[in-house]
Amino acid sequence: MKNPYRLDPDDAEFSFGETNTTRPWKKVALAIGLLVVGTVLLSVGLGLYLSGKQEQGGLPLIILGSITFIPGSYHTRIAYLAWKGR
Repeated sequence: MKNPYRLDPDDAEFSFGETNTTRPWKKVALAIGLLVVGTVLLSVGLGLYLSGKQEQGGLPLIILGSITFIPGSYHTRIAYLAWKGR
């Protein structure tokens, strides 16, 4: 027996007449770009910092790299899981 109060996603009235078939490719590209830039900045900053060349700006690159890497990895993970359907 079907519950009259339950919403059925296959029902035509469930979408309220609006269909959204576009994908947010620009947001996914921005997330991947942040991830790549953050990875590059972190690796260069760690390389400079661990080689003993602190006067060349290793620490600021580590900070900027972490600022871009953390949101980039988070949003790339969300986009990947949405693509996988989880």
